[in-house]
Amino acid sequence: MLFGTFDFLIFFAIVIVLNWVLKSRPLIWRIFLFIVSVYFYALIDVKFVGLLATASILTFLLGLIIEKKETALSKLAFAAGIVLNLGMLFIFKYYDFFRVTAESFFTSINLSSSLPYWEIIFPIGISFYSFRMISYLFDLKRGKYRAETSILDFSIYSFFFPYLLAGPITRANEFLPQLKNGGAKTINKLEEAATLFFIGLFKKIVLSSWLSATLVDEVFAVPEQFSALAVFLAVIGYTLVIYCDFSGYSDMAIACARFLGFELSPNFLFPYKAKSITDFWRCWHISFYMWMRDYLYIPLGGNRVSKLRSYLNVLIVFIASGLWHGAAGHYLIWGLWHGIGLTIHRIWNTVLSDNNFFKKVFGGVLGWLTTFTFVAFGWIFFRAENMERAMAVIKGLGQFDKVSVTSFSVILITILITFFILFEQKIMELINKIQLVMPSFVWILFWVGIGLIIYRFAPSTVPPFIYFSF
Repeated sequence: MLFGTFDFLIFFAIVIVLNWVLKSRPLIWRIFLFIVSVYFYALIDVKFVGLLATASILTFLLGLIIEKKETALSKLAFAAGIVLNLGMLFIFKYYDFFRVTAESFFTSINLSSSLPYWEIIFPIGISFYSFRMISYLFDLKRGKYRAETSILDFSIYSFFFPYLLAGPITRANEFLPQLKNGGAKTINKLEEAATLFFIGLFKKIVLSSWLSATLVDEVFAVPEQFSALAVFLAVIGYTLVIYCDFSGYSDMAIACARFLGFELSPNFLFPYKAKSITDFWRCWHISFYMWMRDYLYIPLGGNRVSKLRSYLNVLIVFIASGLWHGAAGHYLIWGLWHGIGLTIHRIWNTVLSDNNFFKKVFGGVLGWLTTFTFVAFGWIFFRAENMERAMAVIKGLGQFDKVSVTSFSVILITILITFFILFEQKIMELINKIQLVMPSFVWILFWVGIGLIIYRFAPSTVPPFIYFSF
């Protein structure tokens, strides 16, 4: 049962009603939230409910010990918590890569080795779950807040279904206070929540799905067979696909949380309008970017060290960001690409910080075009199955000798989707204003109609969310 399906809409409608009915009884309300969250995950991946529950209980107990600061036991508890959560991530996400790499290395030096082969199934959401738990442990160690004393509240934080599968990576101090005293008593800015949900739904099941099925998947599979124009359109297409897919999920997750009375921080702030690679990363997968900054970049020294060392820190963070997405060369190159881009932009700003001419030139359309082109090219490595396929796509951008078979309608629709993404913020603001003057019954009919239109234009097969793989 995934966001955007009819099953989910029915499930969520029931959850909304019961959520607000039970608000007057805080304990029952919190038990209800925990049960529906576990039920939601069990419908998707029942095999790992016990694993996450056990890890949550252990992290909760270790958190209570960590609060006894500067004792040997608290330090041991912190280390155990990090090993527990990183260990789960390593086993499920990286063990097979490590096994193959180690065996290849030993073979290359004429040593025989045979690490145990495990047929490991990847639990959906494990990366996001692990990062939430690690942030909780680090913030306790730093004394940012007190350890949660309610195992029920902590379990809700661990399993809360809107963000469980693909974020945002919500921190404990942002979420746990919202459970106290029965939580919020009303839905904050209902019209904005509705807009966010249906725009997210539209981006995922119409725009992302259509571009994937019509253009992107076929070209990336065999770029050698397509003209430079078709390959170029596929690269632009995937640039739009991954945004519509991932921001669509985040929009729906944040909207679902708001319908239940919870406020989550935005995860995307119209990143394709950015005029520099630094601005792009301030607007793209914000919760992940902020996590990497607070729990990796700053501990490495951040900006408190020499310029050269800070540039190295940026490269380390983005190499780690690439490997977080998967233990493969093409993810590594994608992370390195962005790390190099950010480093160059920092140097550029340092050297030309007082040059108003360059600020003016690259603060406008040229800055946007440069940033968009840089990001789009980087997505080639992210989307390709391996480095060989990535290089084939790059080579395909120069295949001017092949005749283009791309239809005019595909080109036109891709352009229209691009404009929709660039003007998405203004479209959302307009829809919000329209809702404010609607009577309640018209508001309901409006969104029912929008929902029916979205499903009418959705393709017969909607691909799974891209970030379920991470």
